[in-house]
Amino acid sequence: RPNAVTIASLVSACGDALELNDGKCLHGWAIRQKVYSSVIIETSLISMYAKCNRIDLCFRVFSGASKNQTGPWSAIIAGCFQNGLLRDAL
Repeated sequence: RPNAVTIASLVSACGDALELNDGKCLHGWAIRQKVYSSVIIETSLISMYAKCNRIDLCFRVFSGASKNQTGPWSAIIAGCFQNGLLRDAL
C-alpha cells in the first residue's frame, strides 16, 4: 500500500505533466484511504492544481490544510503567482 510520500510524488508528477484527471483520481483515492490529511499530500495537491490552472481547487484544498505548516502556505502563494493572482498571494 502506498504511503503519503509515494502519493505526494505521484501527485507532483501529475502536476508536472499537467495530468489533471489523474491528479484528481489520486486526490480521491487519498481521501478514501484516509491518507489525505498528510501535510506532504496537501502541499502536493495544492501545487498540482496550481500547475493545472485550477486555482479554485488549490483554495479548496488549502481551506482544509494544516495552517500551522509552511508547506501549504508556500504552495498556495506560489500557485497564486503562477496563476497571476498577485494580490491573493500577498
